[in-house]
Amino acid sequence: MSEQPTEQPTEQPTGQPTVPPATIVLIHGLWMSPHSWQPWIDRFTAEGHTVHAPAWPGVSELDQPLDHDRAPADIGVTELVDHYDAFIRSLPESPVVIGHSFGGLITQLLLDRGLCTVGVALHPAPPRGVLRLPLATLRSSFPVLSNPANRKRAVALNDSQFHYSFANTVSAEQAAQERARFAVPGPGRPLFEAALANFTPKGRSSTEVEYDNADRAPLLLISGTEDHVVPAAVVHENFTRFGKSKALTEYKAYLGRDHGTAFHQGWEDVADYALSWALAHRAPAEPVVAEEPVVPAGPAAPVDPVGAADPEVPAAPETAPEAAPKSAPEAAAEPEGPADPPAPPAPPAPAGE
Repeated sequence: MSEQPTEQPTEQPTGQPTVPPATIVLIHGLWMSPHSWQPWIDRFTAEGHTVHAPAWPGVSELDQPLDHDRAPADIGVTELVDHYDAFIRSLPESPVVIGHSFGGLITQLLLDRGLCTVGVALHPAPPRGVLRLPLATLRSSFPVLSNPANRKRAVALNDSQFHYSFANTVSAEQAAQERARFAVPGPGRPLFEAALANFTPKGRSSTEVEYDNADRAPLLLISGTEDHVVPAAVVHENFTRFGKSKALTEYKAYLGRDHGTAFHQGWEDVADYALSWALAHRAPAEPVVAEEPVVPAGPAAPVDPVGAADPEVPAAPETAPEAAPKSAPEAAAEPEGPADPPAPPAPPAPAGE
């Protein structure tokens, strides 16, 4: 029987996995480093899984001290997908892939290539075809999209910008500490490619996902209602685009979680649910064979990050409890998460991990 997208994922048992250990690949997003996955790596490794968290080309690897001035200056979505494509093909079996923000978009594109047994996209950057553009997304991406020259630059977020984009549910002091631990300048090109995707002819956009691909592995999309970068309404629309696909697609929203969901208080609940769902729905792991191996993009030379001014951000509201998944009829009447006011299509300058 064909599977239709559902907003009420099957409840998974908690505790140690009762299925064979998995190979897991974690993919970070724009402005982040693999170091942001360390709590997840420790947790999944303790459960017996083999966990990999390779960095974007030009970003410090997990076993290296994080260099906040080292970042890829001119790399796009296709190069990033090819980079992870090559890494996955080097593994003995196809993995469970979990990606955050642009890593969530990369996860969807890797699923289309048949390289994963299952995919989980946390607060994913929107693929081509997702039209909703909230004001919060525009503000989050303004440090990059405000200057067309940033397309070929690496752009850093300052403390105020990081607080608004990644950590709006915590204090400014905590946000600054998290920025110092995890953040790096981000290449501008992926944001420009995402912002202009719906103005790019079909078949030519690097962010284009095959929504009707019936042969891809299962996919879970997760959102947070306090996310400014990828608001829950955007992730929900991403989910609804798979409506005609026979492949399993499910959606879950968490109340009160912002874009820093992978490292903010309560991350354990998100990690446990994501992994238990993935293990319950993954296809049998098989060796990945490349007829023509993809060559990953080489590391970019260190560049001087470019920042942009941003006004002070008011204190964020207290975190709310987790939302119970809505039934499909309820979701059809009301999208998950608070929808920001609709905004006009993004011009080549402002638009919006």
